[in-house]
Amino acid sequence: MWMQLFLPRETIAKIQKLDQIVLDGSKTPVKILDMPGQRHPDKTTLSVYLPRTLMQRLRRLAADRRQTVTQVIENFVTDQTRDVVLLPEDYEQVAEETRRAMQGRGANSKAKTD
Repeated sequence: MWMQLFLPRETIAKIQKLDQIVLDGSKTPVKILDMPGQRHPDKTTLSVYLPRTLMQRLRRLAADRRQTVTQVIENFVTDQTRDVVLLPEDYEQVAEETRRAMQGRGANSKAKTD
């Protein structure tokens, strides 16, 4: 099953250093996409193929926590990447990607917060 999430660029930079995320005991490769028209300039898209049973577990967990699937995964990924140290050039890359995303929106547009 295909899943697409909008995550903060800092989190994405940490994920890129890992190359894989362990979900449900198995390593899942991740694909980072830079999507036009995304909701917030500080977020980018993370796309993952998941087994349908794992996706259903995520939906159930999100419902039990009264969160969205994106919120559950963002919390998980943030926790899993907490010890990943970003270097100054990583932060520079994040800042540059955010600037480009903001420029693509035009000077007068406001970013959505989700």
